[in-house]
Amino acid sequence: MQVGARNELHTAKRSSGLDLSDPRLQSAWDDVRSDSDVNWCLFGYPDGSSTKLEFKSSGSDGLKGLLGTLSEDSVTWAGMKISVGGGTKLVRFMFVGSNVGGMKRGKASLHKNTVFNMMEGAACDVSFDGGDGLVDVTREKIIHEIARAVSITDPSII
Repeated sequence: MQVGARNELHTAKRSSGLDLSDPRLQSAWDDVRSDSDVNWCLFGYPDGSSTKLEFKSSGSDGLKGLLGTLSEDSVTWAGMKISVGGGTKLVRFMFVGSNVGGMKRGKASLHKNTVFNMMEGAACDVSFDGGDGLVDVTREKIIHEIARAVSITDPSII
């Protein structure tokens, strides 16, 4: 082995292998980040795949609308615009339903940073790993996690 080849082994960037080619991914996140009424977007794996990410949906109906799109059978990532004390914060979420198998769970954990890196500009990340299922994903818990992540002592201002 040549010295240069050996050196490349330690400096090469590794890819998670996740296909982010769907142009709607970045477009949806840009809509959330903009001054538009869209305040959340949702991404996930297409049926039968865990190597490609696709746009699932978006909306302007806040947390209630976002929570209505989640499933116990899927892994999804979401971005949301929230109002905090007169300002706006962007939050990234990862939701893993309780019925998601171990292999897909493991693959999703490898893809988390890739997806979050695509969603630039967020103030914090909140993950729900499906321990108790989506009943664990409540408005109060999300507000608590956001408040903790952005160092807000009074979560009632969210």
